[in-house]
Amino acid sequence: MLHTALTQSDFPRRRAGSAKSTRYDVAFCAASWDSRCTAITDVCESVDVVIIATFVNHEASPRAQRHLARIIDWCDRIGATSVRVAVDSSAPAPALNVVLALLAEHRAARHTARSDPARYLVDLDGLPRFLSLGVLPSLAEPAGGLSVDFVYETSTYGFSSEQADGPTIERPTRRPPLVRLAETASTLQSVFTRGGWRTITIPGYGATQPAPNRPLTVALGFDGHDTAMCLRRMRFGQLAVVVPDPGVSNDFVRRCETANQVLLRGVGPENVLRAGAIDASGLYRQLLPRLSHGTPHALLPVGTKPHALAMAVAALEVPGTELLYRMPASHVERPSTPRGGIVLYRLRRSGSRP
Repeated sequence: MLHTALTQSDFPRRRAGSAKSTRYDVAFCAASWDSRCTAITDVCESVDVVIIATFVNHEASPRAQRHLARIIDWCDRIGATSVRVAVDSSAPAPALNVVLALLAEHRAARHTARSDPARYLVDLDGLPRFLSLGVLPSLAEPAGGLSVDFVYETSTYGFSSEQADGPTIERPTRRPPLVRLAETASTLQSVFTRGGWRTITIPGYGATQPAPNRPLTVALGFDGHDTAMCLRRMRFGQLAVVVPDPGVSNDFVRRCETANQVLLRGVGPENVLRAGAIDASGLYRQLLPRLSHGTPHALLPVGTKPHALAMAVAALEVPGTELLYRMPASHVERPSTPRGGIVLYRLRRSGSRP
């Protein structure tokens, strides 16, 4: 029988060295415009191979170039072999296939030399979820064991009220929730993407294509506009949502609930889950009993990346659960302000398959 644990440790960036004693076989990170993508260099001093995703959509970004230089310097300093993989963030599947092939090659070479389980380190901040979560099913050992750490740095963003807030609804309406979503979506602006979302399944979780009429759980974020339009185009059964509460700043929860207020009014309180914005382990524990009974579920993480990680681990644990990715037309280069705290999520699965 397999036993899975998802735990997390928080520490200030200045004390990130407390995690450096761990030795990893492979690290997977990204050189993005977001400065948090370099947090991985503060928590690791021993790794054999570093796979670096670089984005063809933002290859001219001065920020991305600075962060790539810092990651390369880190690889040189610790003696790690670096491998770059070009990623088109509007079509990431080919890049995922390249990364999976690199991981399989490394696993085969390692298997001939060592028998202990491989250890992996993955950056949650800079990588698109399609990649950071897409590699997870392939990292399991043949018997089912798993040892993966995920790095995440908390931050805040500067938003205008129009970007982060949804419409103010003056009075209740009897129109169906998804009709109201369509009516109000045009008044909102996208926060992190330029819209045009479409949902695809992340390989390795459940079905290979989105299946209609499944119960759907959505982890909410600030992009109320795009969430509204995305759900309008989907066919699903009972809807549940996850609100990031408490947030990482004073107005975090208010902004999320305001951006998604029309949707929230159409969901019963029994289907509104609340978990801290960076509490992946807490959300994971809430999801498991909901997914373990009845019809196979679908999960759509559009909120925080720790919530996305919780959904991915839960989908791994409950066979048949779909993990969906909202693929935007393009991303918005929105710099963040790190809050000085790094979270290390540890995923461990031991035992053997029956």
